[in-house]
Amino acid sequence: MFLSISKNACTSLKALLFELTYGRPYENADGFGIHDFWGYGEHPGRIIRRGNEAALREHINFCRFAAYRDPVERFLSVYYNKVLYPPQPHGFFSRHDILNLSLDRFIEVTEEVLKIDDPLQIDEHLRPQHQYYAASEVNHIVHIQNLDRYLFGEYGITGVPRLNRATGPNITPTRPQIDKIKHLYAQDYRIVPTIV
Repeated sequence: MFLSISKNACTSLKALLFELTYGRPYENADGFGIHDFWGYGEHPGRIIRRGNEAALREHINFCRFAAYRDPVERFLSVYYNKVLYPPQPHGFFSRHDILNLSLDRFIEVTEEVLKIDDPLQIDEHLRPQHQYYAASEVNHIVHIQNLDRYLFGEYGITGVPRLNRATGPNITPTRPQIDKIKHLYAQDYRIVPTIV
């Protein structure tokens, strides 16, 4: 079982789940429709809400893992993919006019968003990773760079699709910008991948 965390290979893992289930790649090559396909609520046998203890108990013997991503890398991926070069509009970013901002301005906006008390009210792309789960809820935390190796070693799975990658000219953040992002996501740096 994998815990779906936005910008932590969730599109790729959902596409992999489709291929393992149906024996063929998902038709939508860009991968975005895969989220709509699997849905956003509980789906018997496929998606379990974290708070549904009864459903989780039914799968007590399943190995549970979460992908971990360096917070600065994840933040910059959100910036490229949702703010600068969105392949399609995303509701939160469009609705709040968080498009084509400078990196400094996006950091400021994110700082305000992260002041929201309820993590579920924070857009899932900006929500800190530590607010998705407690380490005790998963068996393995896998650094995203080692996901292929982990899936092959544990399950013999190869060929994880690479979907929803940011495109466009790269921006090199300044040291002060990196420090600000690290400060915003400081608690995420306390997550220690158990499979590195």
